[in-house]
Amino acid sequence: MPDYPVGATLDSGGAEILDDPEALRARDTSGALLGAASGGAQIRAVATAVESGALRSLEGFRPRALSWVAGRSSQSAAAAGLVSALLERYEDGPGIPFSVSHELPAWVGALDVVVVSGADAGDPVAARAVASARARGAAVVVDVPREGPVAEAGGEGEAVCWFPPLPFVAPDRAFVRHAAAGLAVFGALGWAVPPLAVLADRVDEAIASNGPDLAVAVNPAKLAAREIAAAGFPLLVHEDAVSGALARRMVAAFAEAGTQLTEMPLADALRVAPLLRARAARAADAETPDDIFHDEFIDGPRKASGAPSLVPTFLGLAVAAPRERVEQLAAALESVSWVDFGDTPGDDGSGENPSGGTPESQAREGYSLGGSGLGSSLDFGELLEGALVTAACAEIAAAYAALLNLMD
Repeated sequence: MPDYPVGATLDSGGAEILDDPEALRARDTSGALLGAASGGAQIRAVATAVESGALRSLEGFRPRALSWVAGRSSQSAAAAGLVSALLERYEDGPGIPFSVSHELPAWVGALDVVVVSGADAGDPVAARAVASARARGAAVVVDVPREGPVAEAGGEGEAVCWFPPLPFVAPDRAFVRHAAAGLAVFGALGWAVPPLAVLADRVDEAIASNGPDLAVAVNPAKLAAREIAAAGFPLLVHEDAVSGALARRMVAAFAEAGTQLTEMPLADALRVAPLLRARAARAADAETPDDIFHDEFIDGPRKASGAPSLVPTFLGLAVAAPRERVEQLAAALESVSWVDFGDTPGDDGSGENPSGGTPESQAREGYSLGGSGLGSSLDFGELLEGALVTAACAEIAAAYAALLNLMD
């Protein structure tokens, strides 16, 4: 295995390191890549629990409201945001009010469903939520490892519905499972959610197209990780609510990987982009020598302006909104690399992008970091599939970014 020196990631754009599957696997000591690659398995575990009757008590039940309690789990809160954004696109659902909160709301009662989701079985907030919801007579679904204080609060018997986690996946890498659990609950309550096993198969196919054995040139997740890691100020823009929920999770996932990423609605990005360019131009002018008679031996070193250059590298995410319309709106940003994990560049297996040029050059010029995009005229099932594929592959991209930061 080659010994990559410090700085190899930036000098080579990360291509050499990311193209070495053995190096990636050897340095995945934290299980980041393994956990990210289990997205389909996480969905399938939820599907298996549902098929085993985990949510049988909810069938035919029409609750007054559903309350999602995330406790201190940021991933659970992000998954709830994604589920909420997806359900907003479904106009034919039963119309059950849906709230997301840190603790159990005071209004929850016997006519409600409570989903307690998280990774920490010792979370006192989650334990209190389970115990209080049971005491009030609510239907309780728990997506937390069944151990510790949470298990004690849930008690024995069938009073609480449980979603068991995968034993080989770290609890803090279960964002996709949280989202699948929420979709399963809403499916039991009457939403036309596609079979989770089918969604799991589709996610597995996408993960295989972003795996460590595939080269950067034909691997959208590696392309995205390299682009974000190399950018001084990567800014992920989005237009629709589903993309916004996914973008916020991507920011958190890359932060956990030690890589800076910022997200912003497209309308805000269009407003602030001129301000950022003007600031960068002022910083560049201040560093330009404007006194030809300045002598550093007599007058001392030139004073730097101290203002950092904030020229953003724009990336775009369009899942529920038509890509063409969002691209037109984003044209004023001059160059946007569109993140799309659905298909690898060059469906014919040649490794060439049919739109011409290499994937690397297209990313720089504002083309896609993946396939043809989601967006226009998606039905609800297609939207769910696209959102879960994007969520799972974004976790893989963040895992690649974490391994880039660990290279030495």
